[in-house]
Amino acid sequence: MIRLLFLVLVFAVGLAAAVVYKGQIYHLRRAVPDLLPGWTDRIAEDASLRSGSIRLPATAQLPETTLFWDAVAPGADGWKWQLRLTGDGIALTARATLGFWPDRAVLDDGAGTLDLSALAGLPVQTRGVATLEALSAEVTRILAAPVFSGDLTARLAGLRVEGDDFGQGPLRAVLDADGGWRADLELAGGVSPITGRISGKWPGRLVQLDMSFADGAALPDTLRGILSAVAVPAGQGWRLSASVPFP
Repeated sequence: MIRLLFLVLVFAVGLAAAVVYKGQIYHLRRAVPDLLPGWTDRIAEDASLRSGSIRLPATAQLPETTLFWDAVAPGADGWKWQLRLTGDGIALTARATLGFWPDRAVLDDGAGTLDLSALAGLPVQTRGVATLEALSAEVTRILAAPVFSGDLTARLAGLRVEGDDFGQGPLRAVLDADGGWRADLELAGGVSPITGRISGKWPGRLVQLDMSFADGAALPDTLRGILSAVAVPAGQGWRLSASVPFP
């Protein structure tokens, strides 16, 4: 989810840089078509800095989505927009602030839900809902080499992996300025209490898993056998540490 929200911020900032006049994107397409980057073709004809929408193409992990924006009263820290992202299984909102000198943008006040079954390319069948509870993110050096950082807090519910119930619990994800990211989670109420961290390097495709699984009567024999084969016994359960590819 954290990658998705940072991509929303990138498009919001990119839009502000592309549409620099009052009026609609249609007028810019007529006046200076060669100066607009190719991705602006997805912006709705009647879009302006005040309001509009853009279709974001599907990726290896996400379906096609649409980003809507509406300007709100500017504050002392810059221009502000309310953002809304919708798609198959995705409904997220956030506020974007672009400094009056546009070299820093902030994304905050995030809320919404993400249906995990809408994610593509996962190595195992995953279902459940992630509810965004808090968000703090920024991109700096927009006019040079953009640097991203931030964190979010969400809650996972109804999590099922390959048909097994893994319960619910909090998740906190952090993206560092150097591109490193990590997500800490704690699940209870399912086949096994689980705690751990998933981490990687953006935009790398290798993900590090460091997870603890507790044994118990609810743990399916199939999963117990897998853990016994690939994880290390630790107390009344197992400790799994592995690097796996992610599309």
